[in-house]
Amino acid sequence: MTGLTPYTFYDVYIQTSCGFSGTADFVSYTFRTGHCAPSSDNTIIYINDVTTTGGATNISNTASGFSTGGYGDFRTQSVSGYATQSFDMAFINDGTYGGKMYAWVDWNNDLAFDNTTGSSEIVYIADDVNYGSGTFTVTIPDGQTIGDYVLRIKVQQNSDGNPCGDMAYGEVEDYTVSVTETPSCLVPDTLASSNITSCFSRPFLE
Repeated sequence: MTGLTPYTFYDVYIQTSCGFSGTADFVSYTFRTGHCAPSSDNTIIYINDVTTTGGATNISNTASGFSTGGYGDFRTQSVSGYATQSFDMAFINDGTYGGKMYAWVDWNNDLAFDNTTGSSEIVYIADDVNYGSGTFTVTIPDGQTIGDYVLRIKVQQNSDGNPCGDMAYGEVEDYTVSVTETPSCLVPDTLASSNITSCFSRPFLE
């Protein structure tokens, strides 16, 4: 089935043709296009703050609390930058429990997060302990096409590390990474000096 709009619910009605004997009753089915939307019914583990720094525009989503059903769609908030540029994303969890942390970016816009080992779409894994807060860096791949891409961040206890997996305790939030055109003349971002052996001093004149 092609030509569908992402992030839209569709109703499908199916009927069996029984030849000369007629037709069967319609059966209906509802589905949603877009990225998967994991769920959780327990409200005690959640991402409370997400902010970014280093982008041309940045995300600031603070005190968001637990999203209904465990999934927060915050794609209207975006961090922007050009290919090879990096930005930092900081998170603060519920303040009591925290959890294992994961993040992905759907760099090829196929409405799925590639979770295979070594995939460039996996941008953060911190699953050794339960984290209350943290910061990680995302680098936009070299040659990345200009456009918008979904970034997913997930907190989860009893973790499976699956971007689509439902959570007994946890929450998922989606944001947008907007890739812009690379400037023709980049601003210097790393300045250093070394081997300075003398300094010229200009006399002060009254």
